[in-house]
Amino acid sequence: MNRQTILFGIIISLTLASENLLPAQAQKIIVNQPDSNLVNAIKQTIRKEFADTNWNEIKKDITFKYTEVDLNKDGTKEALVSIQKGFPCNNRHCPVYIYQKKGGNYSFISYVFTSRGELEVALLPSRNKDWISIAAPVFTYEPREIAWRVFKFDGKKYQLSEQKLNSTPKQIILREASGYEFNFTN
Repeated sequence: MNRQTILFGIIISLTLASENLLPAQAQKIIVNQPDSNLVNAIKQTIRKEFADTNWNEIKKDITFKYTEVDLNKDGTKEALVSIQKGFPCNNRHCPVYIYQKKGGNYSFISYVFTSRGELEVALLPSRNKDWISIAAPVFTYEPREIAWRVFKFDGKKYQLSEQKLNSTPKQIILREASGYEFNFTN
């Protein structure tokens, strides 16, 4: 090897190593921004659900995470949108809205919910009406606890069932600590 090749290799190695030494805020982050049609569908859902509230006042406080997964085996992924904080959350639960993609648009199908501050949404191996069953930690008063509960599709929407899981499901698709959080102001 000649000196020029060795020197070039050292420069490249140092460049790559120095990027990893930068603080997290300075490192380049590549994020898949949500489809603008999905964002519009989320806004419409919240506006409809909270029609008596001023959207311009509440939008700045709402954050969400999302993932896409084919819940009904039709070859098109549905979007699960977890509201992290803001007006749609109450003192116990935050919604996870489910949207079905049709062409380039998204239509609201249903929602499930998780206990506030306990964001985890899991897919289960079981199906109901050809849709995958979903589990999430849910607060209940009787007994007073947070437990993994099962939501089943009834043909039109997801409903909370009486079924409670004894352990954490294996296929968690949304989590508090993972993924990127979005809001409506950027």
